[in-house]
Amino acid sequence: MISSHEIKRLNWSEIRARVTGPRMSVHATLLGMGRSATTREVAEALRWSVLTVRPRVTELIQLGYVECVGRRDGEGLYRARDEREAHAAHAASLADRITQPNLL
Repeated sequence: MISSHEIKRLNWSEIRARVTGPRMSVHATLLGMGRSATTREVAEALRWSVLTVRPRVTELIQLGYVECVGRRDGEGLYRARDEREAHAAHAASLADRITQPNLL
């Protein structure tokens, strides 16, 4: 698992380099579904255990490649961001960190 502190210090190329292997498979599947989906639906599409998919979705959220867009039947609904959207989210988070200093 990637810590939020670690994510904050990574630049865009380092973040992109983290989307490999199972993370890339989960992202590509969710992106290919063309709609929001639960982790269970992604797991079914990949024929993987939901216990393998859920941590990858969490990591992809931390990396900015997936966002939670709601809930359905008690489960989170997730939408994949394409490369452009993920990059824009990363740039926005950098801008937020610059304009809102850490008070702790």
